[in-house]
Amino acid sequence: MVQVEPLGILLAAIFVISVGGLLIWMFRVPKGSTMSAARAYSSLSSVHKVLVAITDAFPSERAIGLGCRIGQNRAQRCCC
Repeated sequence: MVQVEPLGILLAAIFVISVGGLLIWMFRVPKGSTMSAARAYSSLSSVHKVLVAITDAFPSERAIGLGCRIGQNRAQRCCC
């Protein structure tokens, strides 16, 4: 037999509302995000040179790869 407590019902309702609100907040796309993405893309299209700061660490290798991919996307020669 299941016993229902008012406190349990209240806690379950708070949990469902908070999880639902979190999911709505996570999946909501801001209206201005498409314009800022378009501005960022257009500003990258005017890049002619890519400068990558490096060290002897693994993240530097990833940064070099990213710089080369950006250069290749701009139909430039990558001198890595």
